Amino acid sequence: MDAATSRWGVLTDLSLAFAVSAVPLVLLVHQIGGGETRSATTMVLVGLAVLPVLGSLALSLSLRGAREQVIGWIASVPFPVENVNALLVGLTDTFEITFADASSAPARMELQRRLDPISDDVLVTTDPRDGVLEVKIGVIESKRVPLASAYARWARFRRIVDEVLVPLHRERVIDNLRVNLALRRRLALAQRRLRSSGMRPKPPSTDAAPYTTVANAAVARSSSSGTIFSNVSFAVWCTSK
Repeated sequence: MDAATSRWGVLTDLSLAFAVSAVPLVLLVHQIGGGETRSATTMVLVGLAVLPVLGSLALSLSLRGAREQVIGWIASVPFPVENVNALLVGLTDTFEITFADASSAPARMELQRRLDPISDDVLVTTDPRDGVLEVKIGVIESKRVPLASAYARWARFRRIVDEVLVPLHRERVIDNLRVNLALRRRLALAQRRLRSSGMRPKPPSTDAAPYTTVANAAVARSSSSGTIFSNVSFAVWCTSK
C-alpha cells in the first residue's frame, strides 16, 4: 500500500528488481565459469546484479512513512474521506459523494464538467439520488505493473478531491466521500476463477457480512492488488464450504 502513494513505488516491486538483475547475473555466472573470479568485469557484474535488489529494498524502507502522509492528507480535507485503503490496494476505482443537503447536489453533467479538466476518463456514473453521486476515477489497471496503476489512481483521486471537491464543498456542503469497496463485483470475479480451477463455491448469500469481514481483513493485511484477489478468492471458497 505504501508504494501506491509514490511515483517511484513501482521500483519497490522485487519481482521487477530480480528481472533487471537477471541479465548481469547470467553474465556473471558465465564469467565465473570461465575462471575470471577477480577481474574488474566480474566485480562490475556483481554490482549490476545486486544493485537493483538493494535499491528496491532501500526504496521500500524509505516509503514506510507513507501511511502517515495519507492520514495527514485525509485530515486536511474539510469533509470525511472514508475507505481510502480500498483504493490504495486496488480493490476499486469508484467513490461516492454524499451532500449534506440532498437538494443542493449538483446535476450529473454539472459535476462532470468540473471533473473534465482533471481527465477525460473521470466519469460521473449516476444521477444524484438522495444527495449521492458516484464517480469513476477511470485509471485502467495494468496487469504487468499494477503498482504503476495504483499510483496513477491515487494521484488522480487526490487531484479530484483537492482541485474539484474541496472548492465545491465551499458552495455545497459535502457530508462525506466514501470509496466504494465494490465487494460483490470482486467476489463474482473470484468465483469465476474458482470455477475455472475446478472448485464449486456456492452463490453469494443475501447476507454479505461474512464476505465483508474476510475481505476487510484481507485489505488490512495486503500491500498489492494481486494479494487481495488471492485473499478474496480464499474467502469465497471458505464461506462456500
